Amino acid sequence: MHFLGIDYGTKRVGVAIAHEPSNIATPLTVLWIAHETPETIAHKIAELARKHTINTIVIGESKDFQGVDNPVMKKARMCAEFLAKELTDTARIVFEPEFLTTQQAQRIQGDHSLIDASAAALILQSYLDRLRTV
Repeated sequence: MHFLGIDYGTKRVGVAIAHEPSNIATPLTVLWIAHETPETIAHKIAELARKHTINTIVIGESKDFQGVDNPVMKKARMCAEFLAKELTDTARIVFEPEFLTTQQAQRIQGDHSLIDASAAALILQSYLDRLRTV
């Protein structure tokens, strides 16, 4: 199995990757949102998924302290819908709870150009670790 992790943010989308049997998530790239729509971001993620023969895409599910979706989740869910249409028979889309992963990545590594991809790696690693315990 091959996995992509996605940290969908307001300015950037971090992307991480992992492959069996190691299932170790590593940062891959950062996509800049700028004037992009969730559909065009989904298309770019789908291109990466095809290039790396991805079976599962794990998108961070961002909620506030009360458990309510953060504002960015509307666009993340739209992106997931477009991805599901574009990758119908090749990859499944799942959400993984995440909370302040970019800040966690900054605390661990400091600020750098791939910090959002590092946050995506934290999200993906959380998902992979949970799979091992089920």
